[in-house]
This record gives sequence, C-alpha cells and structure tokens, in this order.
Amino acid sequence: MRILKGVILDTLDFSHQGKMGVFAPEICPSPSELIDVIYVSPYAGQPQSGMVMIPELEQEVLIVQPEGEKDWFYLGSVFMMPGKAPPPHDEIKKSKCVNFRPVLPDPRIYNARDYPQRLVIKDPKNNALTLSHRTSPDVMDISARLRSSKGKELVLDDSPEVEAITLKNEHGDGITITGEKTTPFAKRTTKIENMEGPQFYICRQSAIDMLIQDGRDMNFLNKSVGSNRGEGASPIPEQYGNINIESERRDVYLTAGRKAEGEDGRIMLHCKGRFQVNSEGEGFIQTVDGLNIEVEKGDFNLKVLKGDINLDAVEGNVNINAGGNINMKAATQLNAAGAAAVNMDGKMMYLNSGAALPNTDPLPTVTKDAKCIDNHYETGGE
Repeated sequence: MRILKGVILDTLDFSHQGKMGVFAPEICPSPSELIDVIYVSPYAGQPQSGMVMIPELEQEVLIVQPEGEKDWFYLGSVFMMPGKAPPPHDEIKKSKCVNFRPVLPDPRIYNARDYPQRLVIKDPKNNALTLSHRTSPDVMDISARLRSSKGKELVLDDSPEVEAITLKNEHGDGITITGEKTTPFAKRTTKIENMEGPQFYICRQSAIDMLIQDGRDMNFLNKSVGSNRGEGASPIPEQYGNINIESERRDVYLTAGRKAEGEDGRIMLHCKGRFQVNSEGEGFIQTVDGLNIEVEKGDFNLKVLKGDINLDAVEGNVNINAGGNINMKAATQLNAAGAAAVNMDGKMMYLNSGAALPNTDPLPTVTKDAKCIDNHYETGGE
C-alpha cells in the first residue's frame, strides 16, 4: 500500500464519478501530468444515497494505492499549518495552485477550550452546516446551525437560557420559537421580527384563525411615530401609527362574551383625542337593556344636514331635563300635541310676548232663541 501527498489541480470529470486530477511530486514529472484519483466517501448506500464532499481545487490531499491495485483513491484533505510551505516543486508555484494558507472552515472550532468542539461542513461559497457542543465557563453553545452564503440562517439552539429555534434572513428579520428556559422571553414564545420591511399574511382559499386557549390577553399595539415611514412611501402623510381593520366585501364584528357566570363582557372604546364614527350608509345602534351616553365636559350635539331628528319612546316617556334653559326654535312652526292634554307649568308664561296683535273678528251675537249652555258662572242664555 502506498500513501502519497499531492495537490488537486483538476476536478473536471465527464464520467461524473468523483474523479480528481492530482499532482503528486513523487510520481508526477510535472503539474501537467496528473494522476486520476477516485473519490472515497465515508458513507454510501443504495439507491443513490450517501455523502459526497469532493475537495476543491488547490487543496492538499492524501491519496492511497491499495496493494495489488492500479487505481489511486482519495484518503483525506490536509489543512496547511502556519508557516508550512506548499509542496516543494518549483513548477507548482507557477501553476494555479498558489492559494495555500493556514485556515479551518470555522475559527471557533477551538476557541472555547482549545479542544475541537464543533463539526463543520462548509463550501467555498460559505454555505455551512455547524454542529456545536462548545462548553466552558465563558461559552455555552449547544446548537445545530445551517447558514447560507449570504447569511440566511436556521438555528436549533439547546444552550442554557436560550433553548430556541430561530429562522432569519441576512437582514435579521425572522421567527423565534422558544423552549422551556429562555431569556429574555417567556417560555415557549413565538416571536416574529422584521428589522425594516413589512409583514404579509395571505390566505388564498381558506381562513385565518388566531386563538388563545386558557391564556392571557390578545394585544395589538402600534408605537410608530413616523420616523421610518419614508418620503413618498404613502400619498397620505398621516398614514403611520394607525391600526386599520377593513372588510372589503362583508361585515366587521366585535363581540364581547361573558366574563364570568352571570357577568357580561363589555366592549370598551377609549380615545385620548377625537372619537369619530363615519358611515357612508345608514347608521344603526341597537341594545337590549338600555343605552347611556355621558359627556363629562363640553357639548353634546346632534346635527342632521338633510332630514329629520326623531325621538320615539314606543312604550315610555321622552324626558328632557336641563340645569339651565331649554331652547326650542323652528324656522316655520312649533307644534305640540297631546292625545289627552298639553300641560305647561311655570310661574310666568309668555306667548309671543310684546308682539301679539288684537283679535279684530266681531264677537258672536247671542239671540233669545239660542239654546242655553251651562257654564261655571250661571245657567241661561240671557
């Protein structure tokens, strides 16, 4: 059995079998005369299953020729140590094999205890799979990490006080799902975070349900002050800091259930500024057990631009009470009617005071033939 050291100078393989062109100075007269080396994997299965990680160009490798065989096989790759020069052959320095440098795929393999505590698979584009079991008084990293060349990352982290699954893009936007013992989040938390861009939730042909089962509150909070809305981002300058709920085709329902047995829930609308309700159609409020509107300070105004204001108590009274005056004014007529009586009570009563005109119609003449009528003062027609 022969074991030699060489450098890969060619990985072009039309047979697609993992063959490499290796320059081994002991048996190759020049870098242009390479020997074919067959790739060997630590695992292979049928059908077409296994692990394939063919070394890159310019990589120093060990190759082996078993006893009685004419073929050479890949045995392993060698990481150049600090201060070590390339293989001693002048013509190699003139070839494309000039990239010898002391490097491991991940410099943190040894940084916890000076013992290797990471398993790393990494390609030339920096796509990497890292299995870490680093433990020391200062570092606790027990995780599996899959990272793309641009920084997209999936992390399964079992480190103490972390215990989380994290999926992020290269900008830091992502989803975090925590375990039982996590800092700074509560246990078993799901966090979705966007560092800059928006979030979209799209359901094409079904429904979106959000449910809290035996938990706590559901909170929606917009803390935006508009500093990141961007110039020209919206034709409406005030379009930031709002919470908008819209149904394009049907209704929007807000329903409060029972807080406890025999105790109904409430719908609370609290506004620190102006409270406004707009409707392009008819507005309608219906309650089963009373409706109270209270203004602590200021006026309460009802105004209809075109139409009537109707107050109707079907089986009750309409009561208007004022600590001051009650003022009523009509552009044409002021009508009051009572099926039984119209009662007006006051120490003084004025009807069109100061502007009433005398009645100019003559008084009727009572004749002797006129029938007598009873009155409160006397009986008789004369």
